[in-house]
Amino acid sequence: MRAVLAASPTEAGVREALTLVLHARTEPDVAADLARTVASVRARHGAGAAAGPGARSRRADATVLALAEQHPGDPGAVVSLMLNRVTLEPGEAMFVPSGHVHAYLSGCAVEVMASSDNVLRAGLTSKLVDVDALLECATCTPGPAARPRVTVDPASGLTTYRPPVAEFALRAGDVRPGAAVDLPDVGPRVVLCRTGRLVLAAGADGEVRLQQGESVFVPHAAGPLSARGDGHVVVAYVP
Repeated sequence: MRAVLAASPTEAGVREALTLVLHARTEPDVAADLARTVASVRARHGAGAAAGPGARSRRADATVLALAEQHPGDPGAVVSLMLNRVTLEPGEAMFVPSGHVHAYLSGCAVEVMASSDNVLRAGLTSKLVDVDALLECATCTPGPAARPRVTVDPASGLTTYRPPVAEFALRAGDVRPGAAVDLPDVGPRVVLCRTGRLVLAAGADGEVRLQQGESVFVPHAAGPLSARGDGHVVVAYVP
């Protein structure tokens, strides 16, 4: 993998390196190769700088070490070296286009995806990894993380996240006592009460009470939707 990337630090080189590593899952000496690689990464991480240009490599090495411990013998640990490590602060979001290999490392996030029956795994799992199907669909074009367009509604205070697709969008924010907040009023919607307690009102369907961690599906026919209470609401909807 290292030799391929050194010779061709391009999209083609990344794809070739990814192909080599994923197909190594079935080779008999993969465990020994991984052990040597992880040992080398551990030594580099121990000698690396906590700040400056080396800090990024140090963070990437820390990812390899954590994944190797959680998933011993899985080449996916070193695949992480070819991915961008992105840290999101509360309220921030990113968009992962179809075909981009990704994994969650820690924390809690709300993920929205279009209807699909073709989720393909690249590793770090005990489930089936169809390497050939994955490589056929995977995108290896280098680049930074994509960010959705973010706007804040001055009336409700809710933040809207619009990725560059037509299938879904997200709206989220705080609902405070004493004032109802209008939510997206058309299309099918999934409403999540992330914290606190909320009361949803949807047309003739009456009210639905949600507490932290609970969600409800609201069909298009329910019409206009509002929330009141004291909590943080998240709405996935079709824009």
